[in-house]
Amino acid sequence: MIILRNNDDYEFLIGEDAIELFDYYGVDELHGLNRTACIKRMEEGGTYFDGMCNFIPNDYSRFYIFINLSACDGSYRDITLVQHECTHGGFKYYDYDINKEEEIITWGEELTNEIMPEVFNEVNIRRYKDKNYGDKFHPIIKTGFNL
Repeated sequence: MIILRNNDDYEFLIGEDAIELFDYYGVDELHGLNRTACIKRMEEGGTYFDGMCNFIPNDYSRFYIFINLSACDGSYRDITLVQHECTHGGFKYYDYDINKEEEIITWGEELTNEIMPEVFNEVNIRRYKDKNYGDKFHPIIKTGFNL
């Protein structure tokens, strides 16, 4: 699990797969989802969930935003996934106050812009390792998306 942000309000996490979120918080159940179903779905070739934003188990004063790297492919869809989860985070950050709609959306956009280069870097590192280069040094990867 990679922790990109950890502050008083939220954690921003990225993991290799969905099971890492269960492992990170040491739980078998996570907001109506369970480890057994997660493992089964992953064995079938799915991701179980691509991203998630919810309250931290046993600490409902804070929330997490999680991005599942196995759902990322280096395309524009990675941006929409991060934006989607960050917008959920914006709702939590502003206590679901619909009168702060613009602030909520802006919060999600700004966090997406801040965090996306780091997410994209991890996606590229993962894609490089998937080409059987293992943990060898990978070349400097130019930030950009395959559109």
